[in-house]
Amino acid sequence: MEELLKLDHVSTAFRSRSGLVKAVCDVNFTVAPGQIVGLVGETGCGKSVLGQTILRLLPPGVEQSGRILFQGKDLMTMSEEEIRAVRGKKIAYINQNPTEALNPVLKIGTQLLESLRVCGGLRGGEARRQALEILASLSFDDPEEIMNKYPMELSGGMKQRALTAMAMCGKPPFLIADEPTKGLDALIRGQVIESLEKFVDFTGCSGLIITHDLKFARAMCDTLALMYAGEIVECGPAKKLFSMPKHPYLSALLASMPQNGMHVLKGSSCSLIDMPEGCRFADRCPYADGECRARHPEMRSVGEDRMVRCRRYD
Repeated sequence: MEELLKLDHVSTAFRSRSGLVKAVCDVNFTVAPGQIVGLVGETGCGKSVLGQTILRLLPPGVEQSGRILFQGKDLMTMSEEEIRAVRGKKIAYINQNPTEALNPVLKIGTQLLESLRVCGGLRGGEARRQALEILASLSFDDPEEIMNKYPMELSGGMKQRALTAMAMCGKPPFLIADEPTKGLDALIRGQVIESLEKFVDFTGCSGLIITHDLKFARAMCDTLALMYAGEIVECGPAKKLFSMPKHPYLSALLASMPQNGMHVLKGSSCSLIDMPEGCRFADRCPYADGECRARHPEMRSVGEDRMVRCRRYD
């Protein structure tokens, strides 16, 4: 498969008073041109940290290893100047908290025009025309009015769409969207999904969608990568994973969806400081035995296009 983005044994850890927090552990996956990959899992499993690792948005002192190849170049070894040239222009990033991501003292139009200048190389009348066109494409009824508003005057969903508009400015070949539907009601959630679909159509980009919203992931993504306690435990075509889950964790997540009876997954994820020797899901798994708790499972191929980390498939 042709690769636009490749993660090769990527790990990220933080120093804390209690010990080393292993937020991302030996992650491997690829994204092909035109492919939308959903990174799903519970809150705290390491999804957002992985997204920030790709663009090197984490603070100094974080321990990182592995290779992140984008268009054949390793993002991990780039200088600060080189990685800044990638952010926005080649890889767009939509933060999960639009209130924090938008400058509260600048109008939306000012921020959008600046994005067009930096990422798209546009100025003056052409930049303004493009800004209005982008806002209109995201279903803003009155783009001129939105241009003249401050972030505090917009609803949560409108802020999220404004962020999406800024990310579209450079027509980047890759998008990372971190929890874009978090905290939104059903109506606004639908508008955000529609705006992301228009983003993909407008730019023709590939993407990594980070979410705990399985319904959203099913609607948006071609491929799913399921994350648990810092590592990928199942990966493959979204339709197959939803219809025939292999890993017990995915089966439990699907069973917890409202349309499937909302069966609660009991227990909690293991510590990211003191990892168990065996399977990290063993304490919550109905199939776990002594061998599962003694030996950490490797990712195994279970067909031409699926991988799973479970001893039942050894």
